[in-house]
Amino acid sequence: AVKFFLATRPGDIPLSAWLGPNSADRLDRKLERLQTHQLPLANSPEGALAMSNVGIEHCKAQLRVAGVLFYPQGKRATSACLNNDHPKGTWFSVQQFTTQKTEKEQATWRLLEKPHWLSADYQQTQGIEKALALATKRPQMLINQKLERCFVVPEHWPLIPNTD
Repeated sequence: AVKFFLATRPGDIPLSAWLGPNSADRLDRKLERLQTHQLPLANSPEGALAMSNVGIEHCKAQLRVAGVLFYPQGKRATSACLNNDHPKGTWFSVQQFTTQKTEKEQATWRLLEKPHWLSADYQQTQGIEKALALATKRPQMLINQKLERCFVVPEHWPLIPNTD
């Protein structure tokens, strides 16, 4: 799986402050689930049988998380255990996006709907007007001709409280 998380604020933040676009997913919870549930599956009787069926006798489980971390526009966030070389993006509130980018700049961005978030086909996207209208209700991923991605989020994102 490829995951996308947005920093809820700048500065040195805990992993719990990295939320998925829908605000329900948290990076700390995802990593915990990977480490305590998914990674040990290789050592379970079912996992050993499945690997044996394809000719794998021994397995050393390793964890690699793929995805992009998106930062608040113009700000940096850090978490001690994150690799500094991870893929990065930016997120904007609707107001930030519309006031800080000229109409010409805005027009270079297009809506990239969720089933196509990994796509690199800029031509199969929809215009910025639809993206901004949808972004007033929930975060939307945008893509430009350089295949850069950003999120535009409602003014009061995150939409649910970030409880530990």
